[in-house]
Amino acid sequence: CQSSKDSGRVTNPPLRDEIYNISDNRVIRVYEHQNAIMPQVHIKSKLGTEYTIDYDNSIAGNVGVTTTNDKIYFLYSDTSYSEYSAKDEAKYIKVYNWKGEHIKDLILPFAVSRIIATDNLLYCIKQDMDRLIVYTFTLDNTI
Repeated sequence: CQSSKDSGRVTNPPLRDEIYNISDNRVIRVYEHQNAIMPQVHIKSKLGTEYTIDYDNSIAGNVGVTTTNDKIYFLYSDTSYSEYSAKDEAKYIKVYNWKGEHIKDLILPFAVSRIIATDNLLYCIKQDMDRLIVYTFTLDNTI
């Protein structure tokens, strides 16, 4: 969960995309998107009343999020949970506005572990052996 400190909005990406507007006395869900970038989960087997997830055939989906005052950036993996867990990196970013409207998809030139956005910069963090590398990309008004 990460918030945009000026607006009081919070995103919660693990299972579906939700946007909340939080004020001193209430929490209002202003957007819920259940289908477009929902992780694809396959059931492997049923043990009594419990199900197990088939991590080799289920898509990881949203694996990170960062926000600015007017946009939400989801780091997205189109690989299986097993593949994603082995590397903990993804190279796709899905960009939304605070109304929940999809703006565009970005494809990074390489996979990264984490993303952080400001109004004009996107910081991408990559683990390389025993060091962290921080790359910066300029965001124009259309991204």
